Amino acid sequence: MTNRSIRWLVVVSALAVTGLLSVQSYWVYQTLKIKQSEFRQSVTIALRRAAVSMSKYNRTKLPTKNLIQRPSTNYYVVNINSPIDDPSILEYFLIKEFERVGISEPFEYGIYDCASDDLAYGNCCNYDDEIIAPSKRRKKPKSKDLIYYFVVRFPGISSFFLREMWFSVLFSGIIILVSLFLAYALYVILQQKRYSEVQRDFINNLTHEFKTPITSISLAAQTLQESQVVQKDTRLKRYTDLIVSQNKRLNAQVEKVLEMARLPQNMSRVTLKQVSLHDLIEQIIPEMKVRIEAEKGRLLVNLFSKYPIIEADELHVSNILHTLLDNAIKYKKDYPVISILTVDVEDGCKLVIEDKGIGIDKKHLKHLFKRFYRVPTGKLHNVKGFGLGLYYVDQVVRAHHWTLDVTSTKGEGTRFSIRFHNNK
Repeated sequence: MTNRSIRWLVVVSALAVTGLLSVQSYWVYQTLKIKQSEFRQSVTIALRRAAVSMSKYNRTKLPTKNLIQRPSTNYYVVNINSPIDDPSILEYFLIKEFERVGISEPFEYGIYDCASDDLAYGNCCNYDDEIIAPSKRRKKPKSKDLIYYFVVRFPGISSFFLREMWFSVLFSGIIILVSLFLAYALYVILQQKRYSEVQRDFINNLTHEFKTPITSISLAAQTLQESQVVQKDTRLKRYTDLIVSQNKRLNAQVEKVLEMARLPQNMSRVTLKQVSLHDLIEQIIPEMKVRIEAEKGRLLVNLFSKYPIIEADELHVSNILHTLLDNAIKYKKDYPVISILTVDVEDGCKLVIEDKGIGIDKKHLKHLFKRFYRVPTGKLHNVKGFGLGLYYVDQVVRAHHWTLDVTSTKGEGTRFSIRFHNNK
């Protein structure tokens, strides 16, 4: 993923999360306002009915205005024109009317004497008929235009609204958790991107630093090879040839590491043109035959496809052919037995490279194309490499939108197939 893509991802994610949280906050706020309005209306209706019942019980008239006042969210003042001699009657009417409008929240009520502004009686009621300790008696500010009045307060109104809005609260919590996970995922992506860039820069610098001494050793070894003194001394010539061959091998490995470090960038810019798969195979057959015959093995080639022309990057296709055949030679049993097959399929052609080598355990197949992954071989270390070859093959196949399959049986061999699409 490029830096530009990551920046766009961060910006779009931040805008999406901000918009989502804003909409959710507005929704929760509006829901709370609706719940508060509904609760206030229900309480007002219930208190009005309770006041009417009390006036009928006392045979008095209610005031024509300011019957119910609400000094605060959970505090209501009700004016009646008669004393309340029996608080249990008021309590009965309150519980009855609250149940009638569907309110089951515990409430406190108090009866006030206007002449002294003292609390004449107070109690807290719930709907299990449990008597909770009375409210603390203290003077209340005298309410305007009230002669006799009682007050009602709902101490647990906040928890009531939370219970009423449980779905909104739950959904808001889920959104917050998702936002946190998204922020963490973006943080991990940015960290991994930074580590990947550091790793790539390190490999690039390291391999470039290796190139200078390798070149110097190569020049020195070639000079020694051309020396008459070395040519006459069999032992020195053997050591010089060893230096040259090992230096070439080291240079090839460094080039391979350097190429793999640049691989993710290169794969996004493959150069496509029409090439013949059969021509590419026939170009590498002589080299592979020499190597296989030196190991006393066999190479079987059956190019049956009638439509071998593919849209591909010639260099990369040649490289994956070398890689797959090289692996087939390296992971032989006693001697290499390798077959190359091309056949036509519905939307193109298919290449199959199969060997009768040591095979791969099924538990390792899912990791086979990971970078730097090498199948464990126990105490055997006769096959060298960096674990980059099959990763390279997989990246080339992905870049061309082909299909790569592998099947293998431990001790019997491995079969790689690449399906080239839309090549007819």
